[in-house]
Amino acid sequence: NKCDLPDADPKKIKGIQVRNELMFIMDHKLGVRAGELCGIKIKDLHLMGGDGTVDIYRRPTDKADTRADRAQVKTEARNLPIAGKLAKKIMDYLTYRDKVKGAKTCDYLFVTHEKSGTPSGSPLSLKAARREFTQLSEASGIKVTVHSLRHTWNDDFSELADEEGMSEERELSLRRYLMGWGP
Repeated sequence: NKCDLPDADPKKIKGIQVRNELMFIMDHKLGVRAGELCGIKIKDLHLMGGDGTVDIYRRPTDKADTRADRAQVKTEARNLPIAGKLAKKIMDYLTYRDKVKGAKTCDYLFVTHEKSGTPSGSPLSLKAARREFTQLSEASGIKVTVHSLRHTWNDDFSELADEEGMSEERELSLRRYLMGWGP
């Protein structure tokens, strides 16, 4: 990301890379939609010790969200578990995020890190998040979208349910909750 710019600041590049990696990993490990990913606020994270949780909320009338293309949650609110490695990745990103001008006053986890017509430290837009996934696809030669990772999460969950010997009813119930399709 922006690595070929002659005057690019390596510290800013590293922060962007850490942010984008975290977006990819959170989407892969949590199976959230793009609007849910961009709608996560710092206060939604509950990181304690090695593990934690993240709350996914519907905020249709959030006046704090000033983005033209607002992050919307299409599914039910839910609390998702965060494993230790993911919790560490979030903490690593927060270290970089705190150094971004304007980020400390932004409620949202993912913020802009460079001048792109949007002030640094602003909430990352859906368009910008999708652009990062497009750039990842182009760089890797593998089509990666937020939605394709949601499908990958579902496949991984099915394998886990089979390994655990989970009943079909339990698997369906957990999947419905974790994907936000039902209580």
